[in-house]
Amino acid sequence: MKDLNTLTEGWKTQTASDLLPEQFQSIKNKQSYTIVVLSITMVILIAFAIWVFNPEVLVFNIGMALMIISLVVRIILEMSSIKENKSLKLNASLHHYFEKIQEYHQNRLKTHQVWTPVLLATYWLGFVLLIPTFKTNLSDFMFQYVCWSSIPIAVVMVWLIAREVKKEKLVLRQIKSDLSK
Repeated sequence: MKDLNTLTEGWKTQTASDLLPEQFQSIKNKQSYTIVVLSITMVILIAFAIWVFNPEVLVFNIGMALMIISLVVRIILEMSSIKENKSLKLNASLHHYFEKIQEYHQNRLKTHQVWTPVLLATYWLGFVLLIPTFKTNLSDFMFQYVCWSSIPIAVVMVWLIAREVKKEKLVLRQIKSDLSK
């Protein structure tokens, strides 16, 4: 019985300082890269919206707003996730660290499984709302180009996002599995 008590106390006082910090750094780096890409896209869309703003074309303005808002929300989600990642104190007890990892894991899953599809749909709905304005203001060639080129862009974008989400889920599962041992 004494050995069990010793083992239990050891578990409670063990720190997580040597557990998987490089994997969390990898996730944080990818999140930072995502924030940069989304921010650049957002700045370009804002500049374009300002450049072509016309209060009489409400559908176009709503479409641009939906696209920009979906990017802003995703940037906020990634920034809050990085903040949560930083709050994982490696000098905490292993039990506390494990609880925080589980919470972080659940939040990332919610981001990937709930927020990402909703925000992608919102972004593309915004783009679809731009199409009537493109039809009336672009030459037939440019309109066709914008419409047809948006399809492979959407496919590649969804594929890249899905691939990165799958990779991150694997890393998070591995971290959770390693900590459960």
